[in-house]
Amino acid sequence: MGRWWRRVLLAVTVGALTTGCFGPQPPLFGQDGVVPEEAARVPMEVRPGADGTWALYVPELGLRGQGRSLVLPEGPSVKGWRRELPAEFAVTSHHPGAVHSAFVRGASVVLVGGREGRRGPSAVAWFDVLSGRVLWTRNLPSGATVQLSGSGPLVVAACG
Repeated sequence: MGRWWRRVLLAVTVGALTTGCFGPQPPLFGQDGVVPEEAARVPMEVRPGADGTWALYVPELGLRGQGRSLVLPEGPSVKGWRRELPAEFAVTSHHPGAVHSAFVRGASVVLVGGREGRRGPSAVAWFDVLSGRVLWTRNLPSGATVQLSGSGPLVVAACG
């Protein structure tokens, strides 16, 4: 009777072990068009543009901007914030120097704005990334140009 019990125990153990090895395996990612279910969703502070990128993204600071929104996410040493910019300072250009541009220098952002119906920049604003505040704004005369070089000063020229 002792051998019979050992044979049954051995058969059950071998069956349990081999069932795990030869049972149906979960599908691999992309196999036969099968995609795993969504496990979690993290809300985006600022929705990216149609191409999946932000017009303004500074990975060192975590700063993101698209359209009229600027966001600095909460971090271990940074208090996060979200600001809606005036329409003339919308961050929508991928080409620095064009109207609706942002230039990042350290913890400061210089926003170059443009108003509807006007060629060229209409105003300049200095934005502090850490506090999320606009430190100053200057309206520009028609035909003005704006240049920011290296870590140097902001130069605004109105010729003619």
